[in-house]
Amino acid sequence: GKPGGFAKTTFIINGGLECGVNPPNKDSEKVRIASFKKFCDLLGVAPGDNLSCQTSDFPPKSAYFTDSGNTTSADSTVPTKGQCGGANYDGPTECADDALCVKINDAFSECVLKSAL
Repeated sequence: GKPGGFAKTTFIINGGLECGVNPPNKDSEKVRIASFKKFCDLLGVAPGDNLSCQTSDFPPKSAYFTDSGNTTSADSTVPTKGQCGGANYDGPTECADDALCVKINDAFSECVLKSAL
């Protein structure tokens, strides 16, 4: 799977409100994690470790933009949640207008909706 897991999902859904340094709504994330653990228990699966986006390696510390100076066609624009960078990645790097290319780790960058940042 892609890096980030539950913390990444929380960031995408409610990034600025629950994640990062001193978010305004820390309690909301606690409720979300408790609910996730309850559903995992009902399904008989392990929820995993470090579910908090406040303490995990996610969210990214900053978004980065790629500007190659080239004009790109609609065919080479990466859709939201698509890969836009990373080590040994040689595909398109420009995200759709409503998204930014966010470095998840050295091997993977993903187009994330601007509204989620």
